[in-house]
Amino acid sequence: MNKKKILLVGGCGFIGHNLALYLKERGHEPKIVDSLKINNLYSNKDDEVTNQILYEAILRKRLNLLKNYQIDYFIKDAKELSEINETYESLDPDIIIHLAAVSHANKSNKDPHTTFENSFRTLETTLEFAKKKKFMLYICLLVWCMEILVV
Repeated sequence: MNKKKILLVGGCGFIGHNLALYLKERGHEPKIVDSLKINNLYSNKDDEVTNQILYEAILRKRLNLLKNYQIDYFIKDAKELSEINETYESLDPDIIIHLAAVSHANKSNKDPHTTFENSFRTLETTLEFAKKKKFMLYICLLVWCMEILVV
């Protein structure tokens, strides 16, 4: 496969950062857009996190790995259509992999509205951008993944 510019939406999580490293090692150019608001220390209230030091260390390790691999990440909210369209346009990806989701069932059950907002609104804005171009868009939401060609 030729070198591809691959955008990972929600790519700073466990799956996303590992996928970015994998893609980089195979000669591709991964870029990440993530708000850092979901599934990490910054999204939790103080009383909800029992081991803040561990969670912060994990997040910092992920971000340092991305930096060491020279993988750019952009702290942007992918729910905001106008702002994210500019970011996506400037990155000009060949492929988008949508990973943004609330990954914890307890969080999802406790607050389904936020789960919907973060999982599907980010997907909606990504699809709006994808309508302008013809390229592969891979969608991974919680426990399922699908591949579509947006035309």
